[in-house]
Amino acid sequence: MRSSSSSSQRQQQQQSDYYQKLLSNYSPSGRNLTPAAKQIELDLLRTLPSNRHYDSPHADGIPKLRRVLLAYSVHNPDVEYCQVGKNSILISL
Repeated sequence: MRSSSSSSQRQQQQQSDYYQKLLSNYSPSGRNLTPAAKQIELDLLRTLPSNRHYDSPHADGIPKLRRVLLAYSVHNPDVEYCQVGKNSILISL
């Protein structure tokens, strides 16, 4: 049982490290934003404007949504970012 637990912890750490690596080159104030990152920034406040968690640049949900969308855009470069419904799906998770 112990090896299963340590294996699970190791896998969680690898996933966390991978997620952090995906986000490591992003700087919202940087001038070298990818087209996907630029579009994500434009769409963040349009996702759920009537929800207090997403209604302003300083709302608590905005940075979380930004990180997930950016990480996905790097993880899957063939798709990068597509606003149609993805943001709403992520928010419901």
